[in-house]
Amino acid sequence: MTATPQEGSVVKPGDAIWARLVVDPLAIPVARWLARRSWVTPNRITAVAALIGVASAATYAAGLLRLGGILFLLRFYADCLDGKVSRLQGSSSATGAMFDLAADVGTIGLNLAALSWYLFRQGALPLEVILALLTGALFYNWLLQYRKQLAAGLGLGGGGYDGSWEPNIPVLRAWVRFSRRKNMTPVPWALEMEVLALGLLPMFTADDLIVSWGVGAMAAFYWLANAVNLRRAIRLGRMRDSASRKQ
Repeated sequence: MTATPQEGSVVKPGDAIWARLVVDPLAIPVARWLARRSWVTPNRITAVAALIGVASAATYAAGLLRLGGILFLLRFYADCLDGKVSRLQGSSSATGAMFDLAADVGTIGLNLAALSWYLFRQGALPLEVILALLTGALFYNWLLQYRKQLAAGLGLGGGGYDGSWEPNIPVLRAWVRFSRRKNMTPVPWALEMEVLALGLLPMFTADDLIVSWGVGAMAAFYWLANAVNLRRAIRLGRMRDSASRKQ
């Protein structure tokens, strides 16, 4: 099953698995409805998503894990709407993209800090893990944007997964081809990790120990992703240097 032409106008190319399979079926009809309202703008939707993110962080700091998880998932749902509405309205802008990125990084960081602080106070999360998590997240967001900047300068999009992977294992090959048809990445990555650690685990378990395992896994993921992004950034940097010498 591939994206329909109507979906194609609002679907983000190469989107994450969670966004494409779980959020889009709910967000696309709402985005179409919102895009027809003159009082709705992408920046206003971004502001609403940011406010929900702040509320989620506040509930985490207070130890209300289930409510925090629900609010975080609602924040992500609202965050997915602004880009779809902007594409439908033809109102995409560099300023709007900057506002969306700042709100996204800021609210996720705030939720990470608030949940970690609560778990630390409960004795469920060591300080060393919190430091690894926050520094890893900071480095991840900087390196990701730098890698995208290098790739854009070379005309290579975002410099991430290019859709060319063809595994030999039949099940994996079928999944990769399905992902290509759905216009999404085949590998769970940062978004899925954030949804799991900051949304699903707190909402469904509300257990300090289990949630702390999720936060610890997220810290480990960030440093793994940093290694991947650093390798890609070095490769792109060398390509850019080579292109500059040939000019």
